[in-house]
Amino acid sequence: FMVLSYYLFLKAEASREQGRRAPWGFAAAGLAAGVAFSLRESAAVLVLPFAAYVIWKRRLRPEYALVVAGGLFVLVAEILFWWLAADEPFFR
Repeated sequence: FMVLSYYLFLKAEASREQGRRAPWGFAAAGLAAGVAFSLRESAAVLVLPFAAYVIWKRRLRPEYALVVAGGLFVLVAEILFWWLAADEPFFR
């Protein structure tokens, strides 16, 4: 899921540079990143290449918030699931 997240992000970024708007690509990249983190906590290093890309390009676009929102959506859904299932939000 980590590689899928990178792929979707770069594909959405390339389509945006070609003049097409692809906000769902950024959201899908965030969802894939969230799933990667929920499967394996070491996927937290996933943030580093995204941050390096933003620093390298020297621009922060509003669409990048969709990546964060997608990742947070998965994490909140997992916390809610465990809260309802085990009465402990951080059960894992």
